[in-house]
Amino acid sequence: MAGSPNLKFNTQGNVLFRRNADNVGYETNVGQLPSLEGVASTDLYMTKGNIREPHWHPNAGEYDYVIEGELEFVIFDPIYKQLQKYHLKPRDVLYIPQGYWHWIVPLTEKTHILVVFNNNEPTTVAGSDILRFTPGEVMEMAYSMPAGDYEQLISNIDGTIIIGPSNDETNDTLKVGTDTDNDPRPQDDKDKGHTRK
Repeated sequence: MAGSPNLKFNTQGNVLFRRNADNVGYETNVGQLPSLEGVASTDLYMTKGNIREPHWHPNAGEYDYVIEGELEFVIFDPIYKQLQKYHLKPRDVLYIPQGYWHWIVPLTEKTHILVVFNNNEPTTVAGSDILRFTPGEVMEMAYSMPAGDYEQLISNIDGTIIIGPSNDETNDTLKVGTDTDNDPRPQDDKDKGHTRK
């Protein structure tokens, strides 16, 4: 007889992306917790001077809950063709409709956001990928930007950014599925669940 399904998962067991110990996202979806139905989350920590790069989710709406710090969320409204800027503080929430282009800028030294998606396997399209995979000749044809100028402009984008700016000196990026055994934070920080004071 089969037992009850596992209903618990520690978010730090799956790193979505890590720029460094203070700019990191932990992902939980149906891959980590098979009993999830129509929901997934990212536990996101960022510091001032970084940015959650422009992106969109083609298959999920996004609900953001600010736990710590202040952030500016910027959303492009595709219906009215305008940018909407929202200043969020702890306990503020924001909903980003499915498919809306958006980015996040921390305004304080430490921030912590819980991001919840209404899909158990949300997809993200990153601005860095759109830029690096669009050929220069397309930009020239569409926008009269010389192909060489465009290619030079994006030459330092050699991968998906997720949390920018890209800086090789501070980048200890880990891939999806990496557990906290490789976490560079001291053991006592791990035991506290990455709590900020």
